[in-house]
Amino acid sequence: MKNKFKRIFAGVCSLALVMQISASVTAEDMPVSDVVDEAVMDEYISYPSYNPQNSSSDLSDVDLQTALTKVKQRITVPAKLSEFTYDTRTRNNVTSYVFTWTPKKGTDGYSEIVPLDNSEKTLKSIAVTIVGDTITQYNENYSNVDNSPSIGDISYTEFEATANRLIDGLNPGLSKKIKLEPAYASLDSQDIEFSFSRENDDISVKGNQGHITFDKDTGRLSSFSVTWWDNATFRAAKDSLPEETIKKNFEADIDLDLYYVISQNWKDKTYKTALIYSPEDNYNFDAFTGKESTYWEDYAKAMQTTVAYPTTNDYGVAYEEDAVLESSDSDAGVTFTPQERKAIEENDKFLSRDEAQAKVKADKYIKLTDEYKLSNATLYTQEDFAVHNFWQMSWVINTDGKYAEISARVNADTGVIESFNQYYYEKQEKTTEEQAKEEPVPELDVAKSAALADEVMKYYIPDLAAEYVPLESNTKEIYRYGDKKQYYETSRNFMYERFHDSGYGKIKVANNAAHITVNSLGEVSSFNYDYQKVTFPEGKFLNQDDTYKKIWEQVNFDKYYEGFTDLEGKAHTYLTYSLNSFYADAFTGKLCSYSGDIYTDDPVVDMSDGTRPYLDIRDNAAKDSLDYAVTVLHQYGLSLSADNKNFNKDAAVSGSEFFSSIMQVLRGYNNYDDSLDAITEKKAITREDAAKIYVYAIGSVEAAQIPGIFKSPYDSVKDTDPAVGYIAIAKAKGVFDGVTDFKATDKFTRAETIMFVYNLVK
Repeated sequence: MKNKFKRIFAGVCSLALVMQISASVTAEDMPVSDVVDEAVMDEYISYPSYNPQNSSSDLSDVDLQTALTKVKQRITVPAKLSEFTYDTRTRNNVTSYVFTWTPKKGTDGYSEIVPLDNSEKTLKSIAVTIVGDTITQYNENYSNVDNSPSIGDISYTEFEATANRLIDGLNPGLSKKIKLEPAYASLDSQDIEFSFSRENDDISVKGNQGHITFDKDTGRLSSFSVTWWDNATFRAAKDSLPEETIKKNFEADIDLDLYYVISQNWKDKTYKTALIYSPEDNYNFDAFTGKESTYWEDYAKAMQTTVAYPTTNDYGVAYEEDAVLESSDSDAGVTFTPQERKAIEENDKFLSRDEAQAKVKADKYIKLTDEYKLSNATLYTQEDFAVHNFWQMSWVINTDGKYAEISARVNADTGVIESFNQYYYEKQEKTTEEQAKEEPVPELDVAKSAALADEVMKYYIPDLAAEYVPLESNTKEIYRYGDKKQYYETSRNFMYERFHDSGYGKIKVANNAAHITVNSLGEVSSFNYDYQKVTFPEGKFLNQDDTYKKIWEQVNFDKYYEGFTDLEGKAHTYLTYSLNSFYADAFTGKLCSYSGDIYTDDPVVDMSDGTRPYLDIRDNAAKDSLDYAVTVLHQYGLSLSADNKNFNKDAAVSGSEFFSSIMQVLRGYNNYDDSLDAITEKKAITREDAAKIYVYAIGSVEAAQIPGIFKSPYDSVKDTDPAVGYIAIAKAKGVFDGVTDFKATDKFTRAETIMFVYNLVK
């Protein structure tokens, strides 16, 4: 029980009353960061694009020009991407920059076309994130992308080398410190994707990982992101205790509970029972001491604002990894565009961090004192109907007996405070007698508090307050509970929402609500609002319960390790559960984008790691050979059923398997005819059958049946043959390339099936 308490207490101290949770998890599974709302606890959340710390330099001193110089020394920005913007973020005294280049818009409002060499794609933007010397994110946004099924020009044997070359181009030497996972590809996608993870002593370093994608034809980098800590230290794995020792310690430390479980067998509609054991508790063990890991205690200490940090490693023999890059502050060889130079020169026009903080300190309702320490300050740009710049800031007090946090969003252009949240907790160590003598916290005066909330609305958004309607729950009578109703409500969240009459009643406007929390002492704990001018769709919509049923059919929780850095930049890792943000169409319940576009299935194929897919198929075969075609199609997710792990190239193929194979690459065609049933139901088809299935599939059957217009492409097939039209069309399409003697009535083999499909997509 005490171990559970330590975990829960550490989570409370670090999360500081997180109000919004994105996944249903226990306190044991929810240590710190990924389950919280970004606007509330942004400084504790670890993002791939902002996480790495660089031990080779003081990142708090890295300025805009230095960061931009480092990026432009490693990437090439086409001249037509002349529009330059940037965002900057500071977390724990570490600054990251996000640079974006886009084409200039013409007088017609459309951006210039930026073509790419050896590609039909056009480039819409490049975005790069850099932290210190490390480029942590790179993304190219394209238009005119051809995702028709195809095999890339780059051989699957060159995928890994291409990924490593691109990774080192962004961050020299990084490829030597990572392990690439098997590539992911799809015939329908233009990109090849690799995930990778950091390793030390051949052991994965959780929370240090990334991904990279590149064009399968040209090898051009499409996207890259990485989470990395250059200052992480590792004790040699050879010094760790053997697993058998840990097992014995587990048995000695943790008792087992014995209990029955009951389950239902749906097949025969019966119940069954089982008697099982499970640990009454669970925690991580230190691999070197064999005792319970001190992670939770270390975390609670690391996030305090008044502690001294050790300068040496506790283990004594730990070593420190080299930095990913050598620091390079020189801007030699870099020319800044007018847009980039303008951004550098006009940086001071925004409200500074100190000025934004002064606005918060002077506010009527926010109690920001000098006791608070600034823990996060992010300046970012938001484009809606106009361009706005904002400071998102957080301050904390974290001592042994006291925790407090204030977060606020300040308009960097106007100085207006648009939202804030303040929370305070002080540990009570008084005796029961001392507590009894204290004046009780007064109960909430609902009418007075509601009036104060109305005043707050007018104070912060005087021009918009009239568009928000207070909910009836705002003035509901005070809530009392307990055997004698001795407990009562001491604070309330007052809500205001916009409504639109859709013809089926008034409906709340998504993300257009205001929230104000007032306590019984007359203090305002939080305020936030959202306002958007939108067009509302009409029609009957699903209720909330039905929508949730649809959502749970489509999404799953993730479980993974994620890292964070403490206030001194020291790296830590932990395990968490997370549910990715999502949107659902209100009429169908299907997942969709923020704009309401329903997602379509686009499966990513898990490719092999270079081993042959069948025992009787050679690896690293010559290009365009049968073995090569079998292997490369397998890499892209298309393969035939295997008999004892053998391909059996001379065996006949069934009509259904052949039809299924070609339809995986003939996406967009839907020309199946019932007259094909006689062929697709065959266990073994002929070459003539294959030609007919293909011609039906591409919708050319009427042309194939016109008599007297086709000349046979093969000596073994007469011009008067009823099937000559099917055979001639298929030959003209190139799917029978390599076939010199057709022999229409011979069986169509598995080898011919693979070469048929390969000819469709090569």
